[in-house]
Amino acid sequence: MPPAISVYMVRDDFETEAKIASFLVSNNLPFSLSDQLTPLLKTMPPKSVLDKVRLGKQKVVDVVRQGLGPNYQQKVVEEMKVRSFSLVIDETTDVGTVKQLAVYVSFCNNEMETDIDVTDFVECSKGSAVSIFTKLEDTLEFLRVSEVP
Repeated sequence: MPPAISVYMVRDDFETEAKIASFLVSNNLPFSLSDQLTPLLKTMPPKSVLDKVRLGKQKVVDVVRQGLGPNYQQKVVEEMKVRSFSLVIDETTDVGTVKQLAVYVSFCNNEMETDIDVTDFVECSKGSAVSIFTKLEDTLEFLRVSEVP
């Protein structure tokens, strides 16, 4: 085996790069995600701290909805106050058969490209037109109270 290959194969950074690449491939994620993922991983604490992290699917949902979501939503609302936008809705059913309504906001940026953000994500009791419309009304009322034009 040539030395260059064997040296490269035992480097810690190669093993890490291979794990990241395998994660992207096995989860059918775009390779371009590595441009954001790699800098994120570099900000992570040492292994001793990460060993204590317990973050499964349900906890991620809770962290996003209860922790990150409200802050993110407020930033989107502030942007809606100063930029022209349109709303897009999409009803979906997750694997647990819970019906959900995603409300997206679409902005046109200075390069005439579309920027899309999620402004609300709510559970619907049913996927009926009435249920979807009621949830959309709730979102519109929130935006009205938040003084979005």
